[in-house]
Amino acid sequence: MLAPVGRRGGRDRRAFAASEAARGRRTGSRPQTARAAPGGIDVSATLAAAAVRQALDGRRNLPLQPTRHDLWRRVHRKSHRRLVILAVDLSDSMAEGPKTRMSAALGAALSLTAESYLNRDLVSVVTFRDRQARVLVPPTASVYLVRRRLQRVTVGGATPLADGLLTSLRIIGQMRVKHPGIEPLLVLVSDGEATCALRSEGDPAADALQAARSLRRQGCRTVLIDTSIEPKSSNLMPRIAEILAVGRHRLHHITAGRLLDLLDETGQNQMP
Repeated sequence: MLAPVGRRGGRDRRAFAASEAARGRRTGSRPQTARAAPGGIDVSATLAAAAVRQALDGRRNLPLQPTRHDLWRRVHRKSHRRLVILAVDLSDSMAEGPKTRMSAALGAALSLTAESYLNRDLVSVVTFRDRQARVLVPPTASVYLVRRRLQRVTVGGATPLADGLLTSLRIIGQMRVKHPGIEPLLVLVSDGEATCALRSEGDPAADALQAARSLRRQGCRTVLIDTSIEPKSSNLMPRIAEILAVGRHRLHHITAGRLLDLLDETGQNQMP
């Protein structure tokens, strides 16, 4: 399971002594990692991360005891508000079972929303199984709402991959109207199996690839997390990656910290 961001690795305190004079206008905070550039500690964000971690561990009423894993640094850069959509495959086709994928999705979502709460970003969760996708969590910055909703989902059934992608695209369109300039990023967690078409007698694989082309045309930046174990011709993730001109990442290689780094790298470098 991807651990919440409050558990990400830290670095030596000397790294926080660098001057912030040349960093520009402060735009938020983010967890400190060994790969991150030096920056000043954000005390409020660090205490908030410690509070979330202790609450999730069942120690809500204890005095706050921040550790190096709770450290957040101030971010000084110009950026637009970000919308991260986590699209999770909950069908029976998932390589290690949908319940395992749901556990990973919970960790990822908690990581994203904990960061988004402090950075004024938004997170939405889309799940797809059986015959259609569902907007499990509309765009929000509430880590508790995401946690509550993810713990009550139903798993199993067919794989409406195309509907999952198109539902995510609809959310992006709606949020672009509501918040002009918002930067959408899609995180797709799937084994790439498509077994349910958009219409009766349709082709599930063709529908999914066409939906990926729509994402490309709309300039949606994307991170693909492939949960498959063995190579299969029915796995569409390689073809989706080709359409979107992005790489694929194996679930077991993705920690919560690495996921947040990937989102930053994607937002800075991926071209629509």
